[in-house]
Amino acid sequence: QGQLRYNKDELARGIASGGFGKKPPTEEEYAWFKKQYLKCDLEFCGRLMEDHANLDFRDLIPTMRLPILNLIGGSSKCHQIAGMTYIGDHAPNAKNVIYEDFGHFLYWEDPERFNQDVLRFVQYVDGPDSNPPMKDF
Repeated sequence: QGQLRYNKDELARGIASGGFGKKPPTEEEYAWFKKQYLKCDLEFCGRLMEDHANLDFRDLIPTMRLPILNLIGGSSKCHQIAGMTYIGDHAPNAKNVIYEDFGHFLYWEDPERFNQDVLRFVQYVDGPDSNPPMKDF
């Protein structure tokens, strides 16, 4: 957590570059992400990241009953693909959708497809069946 206190510029650059997929962020994107990160309490963010990175929720995933749309950056530098697909593979009503060339920031890297997928999911689960099967999504 020393990096949080002593080198906020490098922290912001590392988070931004780590969140993108095959195409690295531009300098303008780095600047935008940095501005957003520096609005946060970085000490708290560091503790939050450390906490959730060390927790294992795999035993809970099979108990999730609501429809789950799991959007995955196939070129993420943050997580391994096997860990990300675990949710869709083990929750009883989930679907994995992989964006091959993109990273953790799907909403930024491919906003049109991301918005279409989210809207289609919302419309699907808001239909006449209150718990529609995701295998049909």
